[in-house]
Amino acid sequence: MMNNINATKYNPINNTTKVQFERTSAIIGSNVDVPARRVPRDKPFLLSRMSLKREKHIKYFTRHLELFPSHYIPYDSSLTSLVYFCICGLGLLGALDYLPGDRAKWIDWVYSNLVDTGEGFRGSESHKVKGEYGPLHDPANLSSTFFCLAILAVLEDEDMPVRLDRQKIMAYVKQCQRPDGSFASVSHPIKGPMGESDLRHTYVATGIRYMLGLGPDSSTQTPDIDAGKTIDYIRSLQTYDGGLGNMPDNESHAGLTFCGVGSLYLLNRLDNKFSNPLIQWLSKRQHPNEYGGFNGRCNKDADTCYSGWTQTCLDMLNCLDIIDPDMNEDYLLNHTQHNLLGGFSKCEGNYPDPLHSFFGLASLALTRPGKHNLQPFNSPLCVPASAVDHLSRLKW
Repeated sequence: MMNNINATKYNPINNTTKVQFERTSAIIGSNVDVPARRVPRDKPFLLSRMSLKREKHIKYFTRHLELFPSHYIPYDSSLTSLVYFCICGLGLLGALDYLPGDRAKWIDWVYSNLVDTGEGFRGSESHKVKGEYGPLHDPANLSSTFFCLAILAVLEDEDMPVRLDRQKIMAYVKQCQRPDGSFASVSHPIKGPMGESDLRHTYVATGIRYMLGLGPDSSTQTPDIDAGKTIDYIRSLQTYDGGLGNMPDNESHAGLTFCGVGSLYLLNRLDNKFSNPLIQWLSKRQHPNEYGGFNGRCNKDADTCYSGWTQTCLDMLNCLDIIDPDMNEDYLLNHTQHNLLGGFSKCEGNYPDPLHSFFGLASLALTRPGKHNLQPFNSPLCVPASAVDHLSRLKW
């Protein structure tokens, strides 16, 4: 039976190195024999090239904020997400002063995407529908609401409690929750939650809740989600190997695992029974034979964004030290960092994009704190730590 597989075994095929296994076993208390050999690297480090192209990364993000290239037209409905990656990237570089235009301009741009009902944000102003059909055809979107709140936090907007109606936004988030505890991205005024249930929607719902000042055990009069059902839903998605999929018994995926871990962290409901097998699975995501990068699923290629997804999970689980930071740094700086354009690509030889560029920087900020002149990073909300400090000072 698949459920009886012992996921704690040392397994070179799954890319678990001796050092990773020893550290992981020490954390979760496994008493097992560790083979004496380490999985060999078939590609050497390129230590002489290891440098972060800071100025090029700043120019990369600012160029996109001035005018996104034409190949991003199909992503116009998610424009707020692209801006989020660029502004957060500049925040990690400590370069928000390089924003095209002043902060007030970008803060006003964010609020231009607030839907007329005040229930949240849309993905792009080009999708705005005016008049009586606005609430029906121009609803708030949970993902866009998360991205917009995060941007406002990074830009340290002091007027969030004034310009946002927390009651309306949380009432809408509550309407997006399904009876099983999962979330849809939008809610129809009559039909209720619409679209697929997706662990990503669960994460942004808990993130919205947190950014609006609702703690794990909030007792305010603000409408709130059913946190108990959400916690049970997330735990039901953990598979035999410890990771999380999008449905029960689905293949584990590092991005979805982050969404589950992040949600439980923001709800203050991470526990050892859930975490111990998960740590084992996360420790196997680093590719010793592919420059030390991380993959998102078993037997898949390394990808820059999974350095970020995996390490944010390990950071929230307080065991970031089980990975090899030297190999990770080699992979990012010598193989997916674009030395001409700036930014980071998905894998070596590809063009950079804002998502992978942001998560490349986030990974380095986590594993090399104080190095490369990067600002501290907050894993649960995926923003520069200064944004969370700003949120903590707001009076709702």
